Parts: sequence; C-alpha cells; structure tokens
Amino acid sequence: MYNMFIQEWIPKARPPSLMTYKVVLKTKNMSIHHPKKDQCSLCINYLKGTEEMKSTLQDRYETYLREKIKVREVKDQCKNAAKVDKEILCGSFDLQQVIYLPMSLEGSLFYKRRLSMYNLTFYNIGDKACHCFTWDETQSKRGSSEISTSVYRALKFYDEKGIKKAYLFSDGCSGQNKNSIMPAMMLYTVTNSVHMEEISLRFFETNHGQNEGDSAHSAIGRALKQAGDLFLPSQVATAMSLARPQNPYLVDQMGFKDSLDFKGLSKELRILESGRASGSQEDDFGGWSNIMELKVTKQDPDKVFYKMSHSDIEYKIMSLKRLQKSVKDATLKSLNTGHTNISREKYTDLQALCSGTTPVVKIHEHKAYYMYLPHD
Repeated sequence: MYNMFIQEWIPKARPPSLMTYKVVLKTKNMSIHHPKKDQCSLCINYLKGTEEMKSTLQDRYETYLREKIKVREVKDQCKNAAKVDKEILCGSFDLQQVIYLPMSLEGSLFYKRRLSMYNLTFYNIGDKACHCFTWDETQSKRGSSEISTSVYRALKFYDEKGIKKAYLFSDGCSGQNKNSIMPAMMLYTVTNSVHMEEISLRFFETNHGQNEGDSAHSAIGRALKQAGDLFLPSQVATAMSLARPQNPYLVDQMGFKDSLDFKGLSKELRILESGRASGSQEDDFGGWSNIMELKVTKQDPDKVFYKMSHSDIEYKIMSLKRLQKSVKDATLKSLNTGHTNISREKYTDLQALCSGTTPVVKIHEHKAYYMYLPHD
C-alpha cells in the first residue's frame, strides 16, 4: 500500500517515510483489511463479477444483504434486553472445528488418522458466560440430535436459574440446526421447563454467522496450541476450562448415554409432516432451509411459530396435527445404546502410534486408552 501511495505522490516532491505513513493511518483510525478465509460466495460473485453477473444477482444480493443486517439488529436488541432484564437470555451456539487427538508438534501425526473430538459452545451474549459441550467420535456423532442435546442441556441450566425468555442465534446449517429436529427439542424444553415460557431461534445468513461466541473458539484454539502435547479428551477439557482465567468456560464432557434422540421425538410429534401440511394448505411454507426464525411458547405446546424473513412482523403457524399424546408426555429416548465404532483404518493408525512404530514421544503413557477404542 505504501509503494502504491509513493507512485501517486506529487512529482519531484519528497515523499513521506514508511513510518510517517503508518503513523498517519493510525492517527486517522485506519487500517489495511485482511480478507478472511471463509468468504461468502454470493458476495464475492456480486462484488467482483461482471456487470451481467451483477444484474442477474441484484435482487438476490439485496435480499441477502437486508436479512444479514436485520438479524444483527435483532441480536443487538436482544443483547441489550438481556443486560437489563435478568429473566431474559440472549445466547448463540456453534460447533467448533474438529479437534484431532493426539495433538503434538510431531510431524508424522499429520499423515495419520486421528481421533475426532467435537465441541459445541453455548455463549451467553448478555453476561459472556460460556458452556462447552464436548464428546469424541466413540461417544456419538455430530448430527442434529447431538447438537440439540447440547443446546437442551444449556437451556435446562438457565431454566433452573429462572430464565423466562430465551433468544437464541445460530448459523443456518440445515444438517445440524435448521431442520425439524431443533423445534422438537425447543418444544420439549419449554413444555417441561419450570420457568421458561418462550424460546426463539434466529438463523444468520450463510457465511455471515460471526458473533460474540466466536471469541470462545479463538481462545480455546490458542489454549490448545499453548498446552503442548495432548493425548486424551480429558486433557483437552482441562485446557478448555483454563482458556479464560476470568469467568472460566464451563466444560461438560458428554458420554454416549447423554445424547438424546430428538430426531425420534420429531417423528413422534410429526413436525416434518406438519411443515408439509402448512405449505400446502395454510401458506407458502417454502421448506426448512428458507426459515429464518423459529419460536415456541409454553402457552401453545402444539404449535411452532416461524418467519421466512427477519423483517416479517407476524409469525406463521405450524400446527402439530394428529398428536397421539401431548408433547409433555412424549417419549425422549437415549440416542445411543453403546459406544460408536471408529473405522478399522483409523484404529490401525492409532495402534501404530501406540506401538512405537512412529517417533511420537509419551504416547505409550496413554496406550491403554487408544488400544481399547471401539472399532469396526
């Protein structure tokens, strides 16, 4: 940037030094933008595309931009409300990138299949408290039921604290968040709650889900790098709890018995069928991928309220039909009957690490853990 600036400088005049250039930028509160790795493909195509492409994407991009701005305005409103009223929760949740074990600077680990560990962070935007729900791939997978279970455990925690209204935000991943399983969990939670009367979940636009909860992922990432060699999930959990000295993260290590079958509950409540009926009879449902907000209330245990745009004033209603029993009496079963097997190839690589055929140090101390992992 400085070299480009010099080329545009007045001819025959002495240009300022690089240090002066930096000082002026800092004085004017300016900085050079560094693009992020994950960028929105729609925004890039519109901003850097040809005039013909821009004309084609114009309406779609403007709608996309309105939704992105509106959901952030709503989040700020909910955040301010939560700071004033202690009976309101404003929170966001997101699944961190997969953590691979063992973790070490040893180069040979890069070429080995390692154990996958998952971490869902539930961040209280109002008071900055954060819950980390962790499990590894031998305990369960990372599907919608596991995500719903983590959020359910967080909501139960805040229900016991006297929260009456919960305003939640998340990305719009259809496989994990934006589907018929999440409202099943929300209905079950609000119906069986002691204090909670209303739960709403709003979805960020794709690739624009940056929020206050991302700070937890950053802090945890730094803590894991500084922790040195890590071999066991319990060691990772300890590093997570120490990632923020003030107001430490609360870490909940979940086993295979802890994951609940909210997918089965959704089928029992016929939520998917109710969505289809809503689209064909009452209004244009448009599919789960187009929903921007879900809401359930204790007052209406047989209804799911939803919006197709964050700018909509009125909610549309999805009525649960042909219920054989109430949501309160619905059956919530455990998702897993036992440990989940890892692949034979991954187990072979972990076995090689434990047998000493690779130069990884200290792995033999935790040999028993890896040698007895369930596998195909």
